[in-house]
Amino acid sequence: MEPTNGEVLLEKLAEESDQPSGEIKIRLLADKRLPIDTINGLPLDLQELETRINSARPAAQGQLQLTVLGEVSEPTK
Repeated sequence: MEPTNGEVLLEKLAEESDQPSGEIKIRLLADKRLPIDTINGLPLDLQELETRINSARPAAQGQLQLTVLGEVSEPTK
């Protein structure tokens, strides 16, 4: 997926929640200019989305697991 903001990421994942069970790895890259609430909030939003998706899926379809990898770095110039 192309670089995007958190809201777009959550929307795309929700749209694709009908995919087979298994792990989806999400790599978050943020720079230090972002507010700490944004950096800390997106992984929590992703956990809530995972719970919401899995609770709506039939047991036969299996569970999705969102694995979030994060990195905060200096802004690019």
